Amino acid sequence: MEGKTNGMWSTRLEVIYKERYNEEPPPNLMYLIEKWTDVVKVEEHPDIGRTLLYPVSEEERKKNLQTSVPKAITSNTAGGDSPQSNTKTATTPTATPTATPTSSPDRPRSQPEVSQKIKEIKIPAGENLPLGDKVTVYMTYLGEDGSVCVQHEDSAIFQITKQIDAVESGPVPDLEDLQPGRFVAALYITETEKLWSRAEVISRDGTTVDVLFIDYGNSGSCSQNSIRFLTEELAQYPMQIIYCYLDGVAPLEDADTWSKEFKERFAEIVTDQELIAITRDISPDGTHIVDLFLTSDPSTSINDRLVAEGILRKLTDEEQGVVTIDDEPEELELPTDTNQWDIYVSFINSSTNSVMIRLVGEKYSDKLEELEKKLEEVFHSSEEDVEIAEGQVCVAYVDELYHRVRVIKKEPLKYQCYFLDHGDSDGLVPSQLSVFDPKINKLLPYQAFEVSLDGLEEFAENVTTLEKLFDMALGKTLVAEITARDEIFSIVIYDTQGASDVNVNQEILKAVQREAATSLLTSSGSNPQSTESSPLPLRKTTDTSSKTLTSSSPQSFSPKRQPQSAVTAATSTTSKVPTVPKSQLPSKSTEGKENNGTDSGETESGEGSWETEEEEVIEGVPAGKTLTASGPKSPLQAKQKKTESSPARVTDKQPKTKQVSSPVKKLTESLSSLSTQDSVMSGDSPGATEGGATQNPEAQTLYTWSSSKKPPGASKGNPSENDEIALVNVQVYNTRPVPKKFEIPPKGEYCDVHIINIFDPTNFVLIPFQFMNELDELIRKMIEYFNSVEEKLPLTGSDLMVGQMYAGRKEGAWYRVIVKNVIQSNHASVYMVDFGEFIVMSIEDIRLLPYCFAQLPQLAIKGKLFGIKPAKDSKVWSEAAKYKFIQMAHNKSLVALSCGTEDVLGQEFTLMRLVDTSQQDQDICLDDELLEMGVAEKIRPLS
Repeated sequence: MEGKTNGMWSTRLEVIYKERYNEEPPPNLMYLIEKWTDVVKVEEHPDIGRTLLYPVSEEERKKNLQTSVPKAITSNTAGGDSPQSNTKTATTPTATPTATPTSSPDRPRSQPEVSQKIKEIKIPAGENLPLGDKVTVYMTYLGEDGSVCVQHEDSAIFQITKQIDAVESGPVPDLEDLQPGRFVAALYITETEKLWSRAEVISRDGTTVDVLFIDYGNSGSCSQNSIRFLTEELAQYPMQIIYCYLDGVAPLEDADTWSKEFKERFAEIVTDQELIAITRDISPDGTHIVDLFLTSDPSTSINDRLVAEGILRKLTDEEQGVVTIDDEPEELELPTDTNQWDIYVSFINSSTNSVMIRLVGEKYSDKLEELEKKLEEVFHSSEEDVEIAEGQVCVAYVDELYHRVRVIKKEPLKYQCYFLDHGDSDGLVPSQLSVFDPKINKLLPYQAFEVSLDGLEEFAENVTTLEKLFDMALGKTLVAEITARDEIFSIVIYDTQGASDVNVNQEILKAVQREAATSLLTSSGSNPQSTESSPLPLRKTTDTSSKTLTSSSPQSFSPKRQPQSAVTAATSTTSKVPTVPKSQLPSKSTEGKENNGTDSGETESGEGSWETEEEEVIEGVPAGKTLTASGPKSPLQAKQKKTESSPARVTDKQPKTKQVSSPVKKLTESLSSLSTQDSVMSGDSPGATEGGATQNPEAQTLYTWSSSKKPPGASKGNPSENDEIALVNVQVYNTRPVPKKFEIPPKGEYCDVHIINIFDPTNFVLIPFQFMNELDELIRKMIEYFNSVEEKLPLTGSDLMVGQMYAGRKEGAWYRVIVKNVIQSNHASVYMVDFGEFIVMSIEDIRLLPYCFAQLPQLAIKGKLFGIKPAKDSKVWSEAAKYKFIQMAHNKSLVALSCGTEDVLGQEFTLMRLVDTSQQDQDICLDDELLEMGVAEKIRPLS
């Protein structure tokens, strides 16, 4: 700014910087200049959108420097590094001249009251870097133990730095508030820097406090007066630092510690440089083992460069085993004395080239059962609140079974896990996971491994192929014949349960050929895939082997190579069922159909109607009644077919008169809870319909409460309905009556429904369509209430009453739940009454439910398609049937014809027929579609 007494436009700054220093200016240069109030005066001109810079006069400079700045912190690290030393300027601000504080940190001040919530504020650990991926990072600190602290290129350090200066005007914590583990803002001051940074208290000696700067990695000591409380806004950002060690290297043999030469050379290479980190492993404490590269020279890693320069040495394989914790079991040994195995097909990864199987037998499946019993014992005896790291192997409790899983990715409030003995992946909440002794894990190799079906390579992802494979193989014990022992084994599988062996590969190919022939007959186009060139191998009558099959030693299999898409969580609409991409699902065809989707060859009574023979005897439903475009319609049908411009399908766009607002839609799409309050509070006004009316006239006042955050009580004469009494006395609360279930219309009547969860065609969950807005508002208001009100009465296991309704938190959102069972003293099995889902929940996540939230009935209804059963007298539905039904019904608004109720294992199911009325020219009966596909059969009435 020298000589610029009249100032200059900020746009000239970059040009002058380049001319003087012959390099690009740091991206945060203007941010730094705004901090240099003793050097530059910044003047905004919003009317023209430009900024003027003026040099600070000598008189102003002296005035600014009148207040002395005490040195409140000294680094206890080598070289007196600041929290931001060795940091790329593009990621964090560099050292700056001393900024003038508005007041001295040591000056006494009046202390405003600080809530306990602020005093005990928590900052979560940051996300781990993905294993094997290239990630851009910047180095912030090098530790004495050779650890390297880095920040992700997309870190939030700029936002944190901009916000944190505001804490200086806040109160100074009392000494009793500075306990180890507390998170605070600490002031770092050197001759050239004054920086507030987020820190964790490590220890305290009198008024001197040792802290760790959680966004940079170094530590230091500071006085009590140089510490402030953090704000909730600052606590929303996770720790920005990632701790790393260089992979495969160590100090030279004659050195016990990392040398000064290494530190100086490493700093010389990486300072102010953009780096690429490839994570090779993640230790249980979250430390990353990485290879580092310069973005400008990615050909050789920094690890190898330091070894080549003689500064570090490469670890031997034995040393690698010592440094890197290896708790993995031995690799699975596959039989080599025969080419025919008994197998169990555990998972199909949407392709015949990626089928996960397990071996069946004394050495395999029997030992897995023994291990699973041990896993159950481990799960119930494990410690709580143990940090789980990415890459770690844990016990998982899913569907009342216990599995070994590897944590693939840590996400907010859940973990993506790979099932090591099953072959698929899923998202699990922390309460479903438990760490366990690696010695137990090493008792048995991981059982699931990947194979390919021989002869089906050209049709690996064909819809017919997958449907047939799901139906004939998934979840079944079969015989496999190995045809090639490549990296992925090729096999032919046989079903030997019947009178004669069935070649599954060949049956699948035949089904594809029939599908291709049908396509040629019914379309003008040509068959896209010829099946003539892919004959399947016939089953060998003798045990002949190629050279790859005659190994003298047992062949081992490593589960470290997971199927490519196994890291993607399986859809939550079914349990342990592989996901078929929508592009591969069969589209509904109306070829060869008449009378609204009924088979044209049908000769039974009721042809062309919605009703089967059984339904025609339902009271109030005339026999042979048809519902074509001119027939009687339910309210939803009438609205969907009112005009030509109405949507083609309900799921693509809801009827204008009944908008489904975002929270419920998001919930029903994946059956996972709304993750944050912000996402829940956005969207349309709850309960709104066309014309501004609400479906429930009381909906707008059901969930209001006063500014004191107290929900309105009910009858003062009934203590259980008076929240001022019931919410502080669990015995009184447990006498409160539970809301009744929503009553589906009687037999023969129609109602509009929305399908939110599907297990199979005779086990799904729906809610009444007319209550979707009320449910939307209920969820919004429960989240708003519980996120703004401190817990009055923490519950214990003995407080919970089986069958009583409470509020339960799942992944950040709040729902109405009924307790079904208390597991030990800290978990409960609960039923989500509005979503039909059973889950295990920590008792810490359960609270008493204000009376105003108990006004709606229990909305989830268990449904069962009437009049059909699985094809071929099977006891279970095929995967093809499940997927077709999910495609037609999941997250869709349909018309239901009530056909009565049925008790199934103590649960009441509503029998119904579901009809999609969204198309202009015809109604689609979902059961007819399943019948036409051949995956279902009609239930014949008893004579």
